[in-house]
Amino acid sequence: MDRPPFHPDDVTETDASTVRVRDASHSENTALAFRAFLEALALPAWIFDSETRRILAVNDALVDLTQRPRDALLTLKVYDLFTADSRETAYAQMQAETENSQHRGNLVRMLAHRSLPIEVRVVSRPAPAVHTNARLAIAHEVPADRVAASAPRSEAPSSRNDLRWRTFVEMSPLPAGIVLVDRETNRAVAFMAINDALSEATGFTREELLRMPPLDLIHENDRQALARDIARQNTRASKLDWRTYRHLRKDGSYFEVHLGSVSIDFEGEKARVTVLTDVSAKSRAETATAQSEERYRTLFEVCPVATCVYDLTTLQFVAINDAMVRLYGYRREDILNMGVLDLVAPDDADLVIGQIEELRRGNNARVLHRAYTVRHRLATGEEIDVELIEAPLLYGGSRARLVMHQDVTEHKRAQAELVKRARIETFRAELGTAMMADESLPAHFERVTEAMIGHLDVDSAGIWILDEASGQLELQANAGNLDIATAGGKRLRFGETWIGRAASRAAPVLLDTIDPAMRPMEVTYAQRHGISSVCAFPCIARGRVIGVLSAGCSHSFAEEVVNILRATAAQIAQSVGAAFAYEALRVSESLSRSVLANMLSPLVTISEEGIVETANAAATATFGYSRDELIGKPFSALFEAKSRDQRQLLQRLQGRVSEEDGKKKSGEVFKCEVRLFHLESLRGPGYAAILHDLSERYEVERLKAEFVSVVSHELRTPLTALRGSIGLLAGGVMGTFNTDVTEMLEIADRNIRRLITLVNDILELERMQQTKLTLVIRPVRALSIVERSLEVVRSFADQERIVIDVRCTDDLVQGDDDRLVQVLVNLLSNAVKFSPAGSRVEVSNEVEANTIVFRVKDRGRGIPASHRRTIFERFAQVHTDDSREKGGSGLGLTISKTIVERHDGTIGVDSEEGRGSTFWFRVPRAFLPLPP
Repeated sequence: MDRPPFHPDDVTETDASTVRVRDASHSENTALAFRAFLEALALPAWIFDSETRRILAVNDALVDLTQRPRDALLTLKVYDLFTADSRETAYAQMQAETENSQHRGNLVRMLAHRSLPIEVRVVSRPAPAVHTNARLAIAHEVPADRVAASAPRSEAPSSRNDLRWRTFVEMSPLPAGIVLVDRETNRAVAFMAINDALSEATGFTREELLRMPPLDLIHENDRQALARDIARQNTRASKLDWRTYRHLRKDGSYFEVHLGSVSIDFEGEKARVTVLTDVSAKSRAETATAQSEERYRTLFEVCPVATCVYDLTTLQFVAINDAMVRLYGYRREDILNMGVLDLVAPDDADLVIGQIEELRRGNNARVLHRAYTVRHRLATGEEIDVELIEAPLLYGGSRARLVMHQDVTEHKRAQAELVKRARIETFRAELGTAMMADESLPAHFERVTEAMIGHLDVDSAGIWILDEASGQLELQANAGNLDIATAGGKRLRFGETWIGRAASRAAPVLLDTIDPAMRPMEVTYAQRHGISSVCAFPCIARGRVIGVLSAGCSHSFAEEVVNILRATAAQIAQSVGAAFAYEALRVSESLSRSVLANMLSPLVTISEEGIVETANAAATATFGYSRDELIGKPFSALFEAKSRDQRQLLQRLQGRVSEEDGKKKSGEVFKCEVRLFHLESLRGPGYAAILHDLSERYEVERLKAEFVSVVSHELRTPLTALRGSIGLLAGGVMGTFNTDVTEMLEIADRNIRRLITLVNDILELERMQQTKLTLVIRPVRALSIVERSLEVVRSFADQERIVIDVRCTDDLVQGDDDRLVQVLVNLLSNAVKFSPAGSRVEVSNEVEANTIVFRVKDRGRGIPASHRRTIFERFAQVHTDDSREKGGSGLGLTISKTIVERHDGTIGVDSEEGRGSTFWFRVPRAFLPLPP
């Protein structure tokens, strides 16, 4: 409580006429008291700011001396009161730290009434009651004639001083009095004058106070301190000091006061002027303030937002919280040793310096909220975006700023991403609109390039389309800065510049302009227009490059922009391809119409309801109708059909090759091959049928069959006779032959048997294909088919030292068991025949859906891929070194295929050359019980 009530740290604002402080409960009254003291001085006096040199307050004596209005004096600097030759000396005297008000300094010349100079001596002392830099100045030895001229007075000087002090006490809004002091003991003896404010504050009447010793009003524990203060103050005359004491009220209670006193001569006696300020409420306020400060300090420390205080003069951090340490990653002591600019990224330093300079100049100094965003560096070297929210404050008596640091890096990134997304979506919308607009291709391209410039952050955009006639790329549209490639013209050959390279490679090209592959003129052009990156994307339609999309910009292309440009090139290709396709379709339609009209096979198209819609010339010639007669007829009218139901007929014929009895206009019936397939057209769904007259083929087949039958029968008789004769000779009927003859007979017998087998196979195959093969279809056990087949080939397998492994189930097969045994024997015989001696052959079966699959796996050489499709055709054999030695007619697999297909099954082979083959056939599964 030893701080004076008007402490410098309380000051928040000072001007020439008003003093305002934070603690208005006592400092405002103190200021008024000080001003009353200033007015009570008989000598000209003023208060000035030693830093700015502005005059802050003046008394009436100075106004009288200078004959200037008070307001005019308050606009002056302190040196404006003196002549030019005295200003330096006068200001030095006013800045001197003198304690003696009677000090006689050097004479200086002061401007008085009508700017007439007078000689004075000036003394000065600090005036902290006003603010930190304030000083009180008093002018002595004013000439008598000047004093008389300014304000006539009849009283003696001492009488005037006594009157002024008595007036000061009476007019003081604070409790005040004049106390008589014993010259020898320096003790307060009695009150010589008091004011009503003192009476009201203590509860005593004026008469009671004038009869009481002043020390009786002070708490006994504070009297000794008061005596020491008075003794000390006596050595510093005219010094207004303030101390805190406990003062008595009439009700016996005490209240805390700040007691200020100054030594004076009053009515010829040594006295002191005392002024009291009730600080009881102030003490409570100070306690509350301390508690509030503690709360604010706690809030400062625990605030989750990084917060600091920096000195506006030195730019050094003076306080930081834990969040600040966490945000920047430095140690607390490291940040406190830093300046504000140490955290700022180099590129933003000028921005921060400009803000600080504006604050130093006083602009926006009282703005309570000031926000802006800068880049800051973390301890790791990483840079982040920080939003700074600043507010002014005094810290330790100095101007400072309270700053909150909010990391907005992710926010800015998200905001930038949203902006980028919005621009991209806008571009896509404009691109879609451009592509859908009913405009020419050049107009489409112009809108696309303009949209690229407007929304994709590129500086130039161009679209190049292939000119079929010249084989060159021609610039169709361009936007932004002239495309860099146009430095070499608006036509480019494939492989020329990066645009031509994108076309020749059918792949995107992205380059920096300093790439050595670029031509000098392109590099110069790019540098002149500030382009640092270029790219080109081929427009590919149906596997063929039809154009190029090019772009250039002043920075590297973002990955997302690259992807969008690639997609845009694809859309351009689609648009151009559609235009080209439309033209090609028109040409193709004309060609197709010509081909269909002139094709040799009859062709008709049929509606979904089965009505003939179109027919070519071959169709009208085959059926004997004119075109107009044929169109509109039911499709069934072309056949000798048992049923005239159109939908049933179409359903039966669709998706297959069928042989039907065709019927001409004349009523003639002929064999007709029908290939009916579903057709989608602009008219809707329908059908198309290719018809072929089989009359000639049937006649050829008939003649061939008769020839084969005759030849086969004619061959079998002599071959049988030859085999019998050779058998007799080999049996020794004609005697014993030597070894060579015996071998020749064996060779002849073997070849005759092969011929007989071949003839039999040919005859059997012809019977099957002439539908003379009769199958007895019934449920048969799969295991019995396998066992019967093994009985046939086991001796052959033993002879070849082949082991046959069986892994079969006993499921039911729907088929002719004799014919299925024939198929399996054929496959097993081939497997044994082409497997190396000592190896194994596996036979197995398994259920797949509603079928039974039989498999025969060997360990032979395998079948080359080129022979797998033809292995089931007539006389087809794999030509290997031992194929002729193994023998065979080449019809076994063809017969097997025919038998399996007559069972509505399929047959095939899986083989890997050098690792063997697996022949398989699939036939329907039986679900009926076995016959008894």
